[in-house]
Amino acid sequence: MKKSLLVLTLLAVTGACAEPASDTSFHTAVAPAPPAGSMFLYPERIPLLDGGFVNAERGIYFAPVNRSNPGSGVLGVEVYRFRASPEALAGTPPVFFLHGGPSFDGLEDALEDIGTFEERWLPLTDVSDVIVVGQRGIGSSKPTTTIETTTTIDPAEVAYDPKRAEAEFQAVL
Repeated sequence: MKKSLLVLTLLAVTGACAEPASDTSFHTAVAPAPPAGSMFLYPERIPLLDGGFVNAERGIYFAPVNRSNPGSGVLGVEVYRFRASPEALAGTPPVFFLHGGPSFDGLEDALEDIGTFEERWLPLTDVSDVIVVGQRGIGSSKPTTTIETTTTIDPAEVAYDPKRAEAEFQAVL
C-alpha cells in the first residue's frame, strides 16, 4: 500500500513539474523526404469474389512536384502491381492503368470492394503485369488535395453513389 502511494505521488509530482517537450526534442521524428524516383512496395492481399485472395504489391512512388524545378518538393503516388498470370508471354511490357478522377477516394477503397480486381484488372494479367497508379492528391497519395468546406453542398453537385441512391430509393418504398 505504501509503495503504491509513493509511486502515485511521484507520478503526480513529476507530471506537474514536467515542461512540455519542445519541437526540437530528441522525441521529434524528422525524416527527409524520399528522393524523387524512389518507390516502396510491400505485399498486399486483395479479396476475391470466391472468398480467396490475390497477391499484389502495394506502395508509393515518389515523384517531383514539378519536374522542371528540382527544389519543388516530392509527392507520393499510390501504386499497385499485379503479377502476370502464367499464361502471359514472358518479356511482355507491363500494362499501366491510371485510375481515379474527380470524387474518387483512392485505390485502397476501390480494392476493398470485392469483385473490383476481377472486373477491372484480372483479364489484363493474362497479357502481362498490371501496374495500377492512383491520381495524385487522392487516396493514399501524399499530400492529399482534399479541401474542407464550410458551405452547404448542392445535391446536384455531389458525385453519384449507386449504393446511396439505392438506399434512398428503398427508404421511400
